[in-house]
Amino acid sequence: MSPLRCTECGLINFATAEVCKRCGHSLPGVSYQPDRGSAPSDGVWQDKGLLVVRSDACLPGRCIKCNSEAGVKHKVVTAIAYSHWKLPLFIFGYQMFSHSSIADLIPQVKLEIALCKKHSSNWGRDLKITLPLILIGLGLLVLSFYLFSFLVLALGIFLFAIGVLSSVIGGDPVFLKRRDSDYVWLKGAGDSYLAGLPRLPANQSL
Repeated sequence: MSPLRCTECGLINFATAEVCKRCGHSLPGVSYQPDRGSAPSDGVWQDKGLLVVRSDACLPGRCIKCNSEAGVKHKVVTAIAYSHWKLPLFIFGYQMFSHSSIADLIPQVKLEIALCKKHSSNWGRDLKITLPLILIGLGLLVLSFYLFSFLVLALGIFLFAIGVLSSVIGGDPVFLKRRDSDYVWLKGAGDSYLAGLPRLPANQSL
């Protein structure tokens, strides 16, 4: 039995799901336990370092980052197509525009992936990188007003911005590279994960 597409929002759900993970809408069809072992699923390929997924396909039940099968959990993520000019819009636009308006301007797709315990949490990276950058940046901003130093102010703004970008982008397990009506190309899957997938046919390559 094929994976189930939600008739309400279009998300591809595992065939065992009874309701859509995104919107909670009831799914049609009979529940069935798909093969989530190490063998690649139909409709999933590698292409020049990218993960290619057909719209009706389920990803293999291995961590998409390290290829581990131990303790994986399936979660719905949003893969976003970042670009230099879209980053400020994505970061600050949520304060000014509705989520649907941002989604129209910045291509993104929701899909269900498997992540191991290590890669399903961002706390380690946030504590080591993101939080220190943000705190140091804020500290320099405050210090610049006491020192009346434009250089300290600029450095504080720069470090704060890097911390925010790290929080926004670094937390995404995969990024959208390309999308058409039938396939999506994703960046961010681990090399060991991609190595277990067949290559995309040449006539469909990016």
